[in-house]
Amino acid sequence: MEHSKYDAKSHTVYNNNLNENRFKELLFILRLAGIPLNKKSVSRINAVYNATAIVCFYITNFCVCVDTFVHRHQLVYAMNKFRVSLGMQIIIWTHFSISYRKRELEHLFRLTDSFTWEELPTRDPDIGYLTNAGYIPIIQSLTKYTAVFAFVYHAIQSAVRIVTSHDMIFTTWFPIDASSSPVYEISNLIQ
Repeated sequence: MEHSKYDAKSHTVYNNNLNENRFKELLFILRLAGIPLNKKSVSRINAVYNATAIVCFYITNFCVCVDTFVHRHQLVYAMNKFRVSLGMQIIIWTHFSISYRKRELEHLFRLTDSFTWEELPTRDPDIGYLTNAGYIPIIQSLTKYTAVFAFVYHAIQSAVRIVTSHDMIFTTWFPIDASSSPVYEISNLIQ
């Protein structure tokens, strides 16, 4: 059995090696979104990154909502912005829920320590089909590649739009003129 550390303040047992290996893709995606799951302590650089990522997302969401309101009389434009705003609201709700229930989620990760699906057969010996334990690595790699594909696709598409037509990543309302340099670059970086 692997060595576990106990944190008396949060009453949390950290078995980082097993959980890091099993859930590395999921933990990476959540940490990228500013939720430091399954970590005993967060470095200052990581804390600054988490705060910056969250603040930038909320600023972008606010600007998209205001832009939707400002252009509410242009139905096609407003519905385009509303669609983006609705997606952002779902992400905010998910982010809030996971951040609020972080301790419970870490507890769920710890509950998997007693399971040993790595030792279970990945194929049924009688019929040769994948077992539930065989689907776990497939789902993990599919999750990783889907997230990477979405990120790369969005980055390429946004870069092409920025270079060719001097567009913003999200066309949003800003209280200042965001079309001139360096405000344009800072606005795109925030988004």
